[in-house]
Amino acid sequence: MTVFDTKLTMYDVNDPNIRGVAETAGELDAELWRVGIAHAFILPDSAEPTEDGKQPALVLMYCSEDYLEFSLIYLRHNLKARGAQPKKIAEALMKVAARIIAETK
Repeated sequence: MTVFDTKLTMYDVNDPNIRGVAETAGELDAELWRVGIAHAFILPDSAEPTEDGKQPALVLMYCSEDYLEFSLIYLRHNLKARGAQPKKIAEALMKVAARIIAETK
């Protein structure tokens, strides 16, 4: 049995250029399994939109030991499959790098 210790809420946004979570979740699922990252999806606790208008669509659970690999795949998925802006991906990559650096000190 796998016990997941990390959750990530996936959001739909009001941008016609970005594909929805529901239509791309299968692609992300396949990619994560392809590289061997155990994970599971659940529905969000709340359907209320965030203050900036993002709609919670799905929650993805995984093990924190897979954080770096998971993050890289998730960000690539958001860039390639969903159509997120490269600037947003770059900002997220900087956060991932900062966390990895902080954890290795």
